Amino acid sequence: MGSQENQALLVAREQLLGWLIDVELSIRGILRGFGQKIGPVTCNGFEARIQELVICQATLELMVEAILSGSIKGGIRKAAQGCSRVVREDAVCRRLMTMPSVGPLVDDSNPARSQSPGALFGLLAGSRGPATRWYAQ
Repeated sequence: MGSQENQALLVAREQLLGWLIDVELSIRGILRGFGQKIGPVTCNGFEARIQELVICQATLELMVEAILSGSIKGGIRKAAQGCSRVVREDAVCRRLMTMPSVGPLVDDSNPARSQSPGALFGLLAGSRGPATRWYAQ
C-alpha cells in the first residue's frame, strides 16, 4: 500500500471520528432541550445511557434510534482495522510498536508528559505557533 493510500485511510478514519462526535453532541443537544442530561459516559456506554433516558418518550426513542442506527461506528472499526493491517505488514512500524506509548495510531499533537513517544526518541517539545511540535535536542 502506497503512502497516498495510507494517508487517505487515516483521513477517512479521522473524518468518521469527527462525524461520530458531531452525532453524539447533536443527541446531547436535542435531549438537553427536553431536560435530559447525559453526563460523562464512555464510548461504549453512550448508547445505553441514551436508551435509558428516552425509554418513556416514544418520539425521542424513535429519533435517537434513527440517528444511532447509522453505520459510522462500523466505518470507524473498518478504518482502524485497515490501519492495523498496514502496520502489521511494515517491519519498521512493528519495531516502533514495541516501545511504550506507541501503537498502530499515535496522536502526538498535544504531548503532555515526558512519557510521550517523542521523548523516547530524545526529542523536546516546543511551541512555535498554535501547535506543539517535537524538535531534536
